[in-house]
Amino acid sequence: MSIKINDVGEGKLSIEMDNGHVQALEKIVRDYDLIGNEDALGFVLSVISQANGSPISINGNALIPSENIKKKKV
Repeated sequence: MSIKINDVGEGKLSIEMDNGHVQALEKIVRDYDLIGNEDALGFVLSVISQANGSPISINGNALIPSENIKKKKV
């Protein structure tokens, strides 16, 4: 398990992370001088949600989810 999400009801989720994801989140906190992990996760969600499914470009590289994590088309 690298990220596990549990629906705890009433529009709330519980998130568990390991396998380097915690370190990645902490790097975002440091790189952007954020208050903490919650703020970093909120920032990431805000940025990605504004892309509306389009690639995100960083230094001229278009980033999209890998096929391994996309829904399989029938």
